[in-house]
Amino acid sequence: MATVQQVINRSLRLIGVLATGQTPEADETADALTALNAMLDGWMNDKLMTYSLQNITVPLVAGTASYTIGTSGATVTATSPVRIESAYTRKSNIDYLIELIDSNQYNGIASKTSASDIPEYLYFNGTNPNSTITLYPVPNEVNNLYLTVWTPYAAFAAATDTFTMPNGYEDAVAYNLAIRLWPEYPAVQLSPVVVELAKTTLASIKRINQQSVIQTTQLAKMFGKNRGYNIISGA
Repeated sequence: MATVQQVINRSLRLIGVLATGQTPEADETADALTALNAMLDGWMNDKLMTYSLQNITVPLVAGTASYTIGTSGATVTATSPVRIESAYTRKSNIDYLIELIDSNQYNGIASKTSASDIPEYLYFNGTNPNSTITLYPVPNEVNNLYLTVWTPYAAFAAATDTFTMPNGYEDAVAYNLAIRLWPEYPAVQLSPVVVELAKTTLASIKRINQQSVIQTTQLAKMFGKNRGYNIISGA
């Protein structure tokens, strides 16, 4: 398994800064590590670059609408999510899907203190180090909220770290990091082959991470506001 230093060295070779067998100076490695972490941070905003989803359980408190998730979160101590993919709550062994809304939709709710046993909407404010989720109506029972969130990339602390990403990511990182580093070395010429392989390897990862679309129905909302509808029993 490669180290981060080996990936950095490869990227520098791809743009002609290093020859085979050469190693970069310490400041070049430090600059490349900064560029690598910044690139991965940007990739977190693209769902198709997210190789895994994480499940988080949030214990709800009756009468409390907002909850925090983060390294110092009062409710859940975990890495602050990049984005919430889906959310549901469970009552009496029945799961109720919660609709994700944005700040404009949440601000448009006239009476934000309305309460219900089953929240219908969730507004996510993805700040760092702690993010906040706000439910509406305000839950008035003690149940659990289940979130599926995008798993953030962990930043590499040092060039000696092991490169621990899934198959296919090493190629994509090496070629795309090469393009990121090239402007810092204006004397070298960027090969169009490197540019093309950067695009190809990135597209390959996105194809793997592409999820199939499953058709859904709005019958649940038509028959009882997200309370679930059994098309067989009619209840």
